[in-house]
Amino acid sequence: MQSQKNLGFGRCNNLGAAKATSDYFLLLNPDTELQPRALSDLLQALQTLPKAGAIGARLLNTDGSLQTSSVNALPTPLNQLLDSNFLRRLFPKSKLWNTYQANRPQEVEAISGACMLVKSSISKEIGGFRSEYFMYTEDMDLYRKIHQAGYKIYHAPSSRVTHHGGGSSSGHPSRFSTVMMCQALKTYMRLNHGQFAACRYQLLMLASIFSRSLPLGFAWIVAPSAKRKNRLDSLPKWLYITRWSTSNHRLHSSSPQ
Repeated sequence: MQSQKNLGFGRCNNLGAAKATSDYFLLLNPDTELQPRALSDLLQALQTLPKAGAIGARLLNTDGSLQTSSVNALPTPLNQLLDSNFLRRLFPKSKLWNTYQANRPQEVEAISGACMLVKSSISKEIGGFRSEYFMYTEDMDLYRKIHQAGYKIYHAPSSRVTHHGGGSSSGHPSRFSTVMMCQALKTYMRLNHGQFAACRYQLLMLASIFSRSLPLGFAWIVAPSAKRKNRLDSLPKWLYITRWSTSNHRLHSSSPQ
């Protein structure tokens, strides 16, 4: 089915889910590739695990390496403040990110929205995705609603899905995607933790920028001339976040830049 207007990720998926007649529906990114038995393993686990509301697959990069975003912690102001590749490598088992590797299905806080199988009855019970989101974080909000309704989120490592667009990229982040992510996370904080948490998240993001500026500057100074450009690859992203953190500006959701 096709919507007459771009309603955003969550609301468009709600339209499809409303038309679903099966007991389960699969949300799958277009840049994914199902490996053999991926879907059957997901379905079997969702049917048999206790109180299961949704389940996700083990995501792999194009080269076959693991995408740690297969499993996540639900967002909080603190884990968003501290989230960085450096800290994730230093403390890979920290509960701040809740990433893990296992060989059997495991209950988790959140899974990647790139591939998730959901029980239709539970999605209808909790009202599906919230309409307040246009893109980003609506999956985290859905998982929180599933938890609050008394159901569980699982990760099935035997189900393997290649996510070609999920690995690290050398391209520069766009202003649109960066600001939309920040705005979506602020919406998540407001809806699930209150207005004070949303304001605290915005202030903490500004604090995060200042805390990262010194090590980034030092890394640029000591880097060989040939590598200095690479050290500045993340600079546009943090400039966009600085502008967002210090203003009430909200990017219009229907016009990517």
